[in-house]
Amino acid sequence: MDNNYYMNITQEEFNDIPKEEIGYIQRVQLGNETRLNVKRTTERSKAGEDLANRIITTMSTLVVAIASFYFGSKSVSEAKALLTSVPLIRSNRSHRRGEKKDGFEFKIFGGT
Repeated sequence: MDNNYYMNITQEEFNDIPKEEIGYIQRVQLGNETRLNVKRTTERSKAGEDLANRIITTMSTLVVAIASFYFGSKSVSEAKALLTSVPLIRSNRSHRRGEKKDGFEFKIFGGT
């Protein structure tokens, strides 16, 4: 049951509800007694709305951070696997300018 919905209240109980908070009134006849069903509306406070916005922002930031970490970790492990499967080729050739050699040797490491 909603806390803002009152069923079968007396006129005295109804008089305690602030008039600006009354959403609707329904009169109910119980035997020879008249009772009231009342829907009470309350305004939302600015502080409550701010808190709700902050919670939503914090939760969405957390979701984005977790997703980023997951996909970032996955891409690093896939890149590492790719690098270990590519063969590394080294030669004994000199990298100095102007120096020429007739023959050179290649060594291939790794690869699948």
